[in-house]
Amino acid sequence: MKKRISYNLIVGSFFISTKLKEATEEQIDKYMEIIDKLLPENYYTYKNAYSFEDFCQRYNFLIKKINDRIILACDLKRLKRYFKVGIPSELVKVFSLAGDNFNKSC
Repeated sequence: MKKRISYNLIVGSFFISTKLKEATEEQIDKYMEIIDKLLPENYYTYKNAYSFEDFCQRYNFLIKKINDRIILACDLKRLKRYFKVGIPSELVKVFSLAGDNFNKSC
């Protein structure tokens, strides 16, 4: 059975692994495409039409949305507590590698 990786986890991991302080939805989608190529077969990513807005509303205490950008409003330690603690180490490696690949492509 495949395990779904939530869009929220992908966005949080984007900021952790790229070390960027702000992002657009398009940048996060590009990061997600990289993750899709690196994931083991027993995982898959998921995004719907409202995922970006849902993330912005749900985590408005960690980020601020300004126009089409989300900007970090917390430190990396707090972000890791929400989006890194407790996830499988194989996913941590994938997210880290995806962040490196994303940064190289920019």
